[in-house]
Amino acid sequence: MNDTTLCPSLPLGLLEIDRFDTVLYYAPSAGERSPSQFAEIIGKNFLQDVMLPEQAGPFQDHLARFKASRALFDSLSLLVPCLNQGSIRIRVSLARKREPARPDQAETILVNLRKDQ
Repeated sequence: MNDTTLCPSLPLGLLEIDRFDTVLYYAPSAGERSPSQFAEIIGKNFLQDVMLPEQAGPFQDHLARFKASRALFDSLSLLVPCLNQGSIRIRVSLARKREPARPDQAETILVNLRKDQ
């Protein structure tokens, strides 16, 4: 059983989000659905439109703390509910793509979601 079968609502892989949590880029992890099956998430709000509300809660709090900090990288493990299929543990890694040189430049965050061993 692959990760997609375990949690079909969660796009495991690498995402890039902007300061408004809009998905700018998505690359699925190996064995994950084809990119075209999640292509519709580009341009959508990751926390409101992509993740289920029960999945977004703990992640949203952690992401907000990461954005408010000056940390360049952070990682955590979360137990995520998956559409009437129980839960899986995922590893979430966050990294700032670049530090803006000017206040008017947007900073983006890389989000890597993968099944935690």
